[in-house]
Amino acid sequence: MNYPVLAIALSGFMQLLSSVEYWTALPSGYIGIYRRNIDKLVLYSKDGQKWQLDDISRVDNVSFFARLFRPLSKIRAQVELRHEGSYDVDELRGAFRAAVEADDDILAQYYSHEQMYALNHTGFRGGHLV
Repeated sequence: MNYPVLAIALSGFMQLLSSVEYWTALPSGYIGIYRRNIDKLVLYSKDGQKWQLDDISRVDNVSFFARLFRPLSKIRAQVELRHEGSYDVDELRGAFRAAVEADDDILAQYYSHEQMYALNHTGFRGGHLV
């Protein structure tokens, strides 16, 4: 997979992963977010390829109390991804728009939905994520 990658779940989750090192310093609380979105989360790489998240697990052993009281402590995660082929800009825009529309204001805490829709038309060049 060629980074950066835009991870999108149509349920309203979106995350930009700048490099493969993202998985080596993942906030421990994010494991649950990714697990809830397995089979719904698609990762769009900058080279026009898309990947499906099949599984995610902790490499580091973290106690229950550490996960409960320190959900942002960094851990290493093991991910299993399945290559789903290529995507075109219309598919990426559609996924982006669906995530923004399903957003519960987490995505739109700094920018309005209208500003994010405008980005949907300017953040892609040559059919791929910039």
